[in-house]
Amino acid sequence: MSKIVVPNPLPPPMPGGGPRNGYQWHFNQRYYARRIPALQPFSYGLAAAFFPNRTALTQEQLTALADKLYDQTVPGQPVFGPKHVDFDEQIDYWQWDPYASMYQRSQVYGYQRVPIGTGNTTQPVEIVNPADLQGPPIPGKYLLVTCDINLL
Repeated sequence: MSKIVVPNPLPPPMPGGGPRNGYQWHFNQRYYARRIPALQPFSYGLAAAFFPNRTALTQEQLTALADKLYDQTVPGQPVFGPKHVDFDEQIDYWQWDPYASMYQRSQVYGYQRVPIGTGNTTQPVEIVNPADLQGPPIPGKYLLVTCDINLL
């Protein structure tokens, strides 16, 4: 994919993904296009995704997929099996708008990374403070937060 100029300042998110020729729409399309095959079912049926003929998953199917991808091997602990795949809880599992989520995280809260998705698995109590959301992504723990379409 070709390099796209990132607007400065970034446009605020618009409901529905904004106009089809706008930065938010292109960002969302690239986000979904760059998903590895295991994550693609999360975007079935979504407007900016590349799967127009696929039916959106039900909430039960989304939960089953998230739990399968998290591949927790020790209940209540972040211990993963060999089929673990990092995913974004809000964007992938909850199906929030990718650009709006990244904009809120980076421009409003100043986050550089967010914890990986856990789906419906039981997790130990872990306090995440703002300092934990600074720095580079860490596979198996934190995902990159960016509004730069070229970093997706």
